[in-house]
Amino acid sequence: MAWTLRYRDRAAAIAIADGHLLVIRRVHPEFGEYYVFPGGGIETGEDTTLAVRRELQEETGLRVTVGKEVMFGLTPQGNTQHYFLVTTPKIPVALPPDAEENDPERREKRGTYEPMWVPLDRLAAIKLQPDVIKRKLLDCLERGFPHAAIDVGDLYYHIK
Repeated sequence: MAWTLRYRDRAAAIAIADGHLLVIRRVHPEFGEYYVFPGGGIETGEDTTLAVRRELQEETGLRVTVGKEVMFGLTPQGNTQHYFLVTTPKIPVALPPDAEENDPERREKRGTYEPMWVPLDRLAAIKLQPDVIKRKLLDCLERGFPHAAIDVGDLYYHIK
């Protein structure tokens, strides 16, 4: 299967359960180890909440309840990333064997994906991207989430 990078709007999950945050651990051939929020590209005509639900099932095997959008911002390519609170129990997660992230060509170009739960008290210490979303999440965990989604502006993050 030939794999190509496509820039699209993205929907991602902020899944918190039992004092842990669900993340995807990435080991990239160029950028090294870092973490991202689970999620992915929104398909043409797809609703953002359906995209979050679909991506989480594809990346972790979890079936989740999608809550409100809490943050959004723009990528350097001009695409919007949407971040939603999701409800799920803290159960073991794994990348399904048939996930597109297991494609050898994709792995060679983009590295590995490993879903995992990270304790919230370790969140500040990990390299979670985009950093602006991580910082806003830490603030929301301390002060509470606002009623309306936060526009974080540009997501000019650097993985290195």
